[in-house]
Amino acid sequence: MKILNLTQHNATPSQKEAGLVDLEGNELEELREIITFDSLPTFAELELASMALAMIAHEHGFENVLIGGACYFMPVLENHLKKCGFTPYYAYSKRNAVDKMVDGKIVTEYTFEHEGFLKV
Repeated sequence: MKILNLTQHNATPSQKEAGLVDLEGNELEELREIITFDSLPTFAELELASMALAMIAHEHGFENVLIGGACYFMPVLENHLKKCGFTPYYAYSKRNAVDKMVDGKIVTEYTFEHEGFLKV
């Protein structure tokens, strides 16, 4: 199964192996502009951004899309994508913590290991 990445983050190697496809170049920059809200958005602005992402997915011929980002945007985006016939997914990653001693202090470092995609 192929899933179009509609998040601002590039897919990890394990996500790519699982079928996640990134946008590149100008399309990725356009995506980042669409999903970045520099001030408090209105509901209408959230809907417009949702429509723009649906258009990108449609132009690329994908039915399955990975979403993620601002919690206030996800319900609007999910609903719009579903109404347009897309299946939204979220990435699930296992968080691994490792404590290290640095300059006499314990520092915790986190790594995230891709475990799968959650269909919503």
